[in-house]
Amino acid sequence: MVFGGMQPQWRHVPPSLSVFSISATLRPYCPARMAQVYPAGPPPTMTTSKIVSAKAFSDPVLKNVGYAMVPAYDFTPRPHNPLPFVRSPEHTRSMATPVLIPVSEYLRTTYRPDCDYINGELKERHLGEKPHSATQSFFVTTFSNRRKDWGVRGFTELRVQVSESNYRIPDVCVLRLGEPPDPIVRTPPLICIEVLSPGDSRSEMQERVQDYLAMGVENIWLLDPVRRQAWVATANGNHEPADGEFAVPGTPIRIPLADIYQELDDMAAGR
Repeated sequence: MVFGGMQPQWRHVPPSLSVFSISATLRPYCPARMAQVYPAGPPPTMTTSKIVSAKAFSDPVLKNVGYAMVPAYDFTPRPHNPLPFVRSPEHTRSMATPVLIPVSEYLRTTYRPDCDYINGELKERHLGEKPHSATQSFFVTTFSNRRKDWGVRGFTELRVQVSESNYRIPDVCVLRLGEPPDPIVRTPPLICIEVLSPGDSRSEMQERVQDYLAMGVENIWLLDPVRRQAWVATANGNHEPADGEFAVPGTPIRIPLADIYQELDDMAAGR
């Protein structure tokens, strides 16, 4: 039902009450209709009815659902104000004031998926798409199959303490066999691997790389499974892997990029 170009938003009331008070918030619903009702001057952006009283409905259908309709409303427009700017959820999240939590709460809390912890703030990670997941699985499977030959083990969702109060979670963390079995990595891993997602920004990824470098991680691999691009991150910048493969100098660890891309092709083809 529409009143004078305004559409009420009904307040639900108990159907058992014989007398009740209601209020309705009215908003413009159609620009053309608004132009007819308010031909001169700027239309009102919002008006709120006065609190009114009415007897319970005699209509059993309306009474059962418990919605109220009353004929008397205050349609006096308020002074014109511009329509409020509605922010997108992404914009709202980016502008929101971060909520800081103590590191002790972070360490005793399980998040799904887990979050980075930077300067007291939880940082969400971009996950959940097939190319990202397939690439992550490929690395972990490769390191698992070569565990004894290479003397390493690959992990996912492992918290790495990159500084006194900051924690990162690499997409894949590779540790040497014989590392202390602590639930949190506190010494530099052999390799930290980051698989880029569409939501990752260059600045965010660079911050992660700087944290790994400051911790002392010597091998930092970055891979974009969608664009089929790969880099090795160092203190001197990012460069493409030599000879088309990820490698750790002084070890037998070698992973050709062609093998990774073949895995992605197989996934896309359903093989």
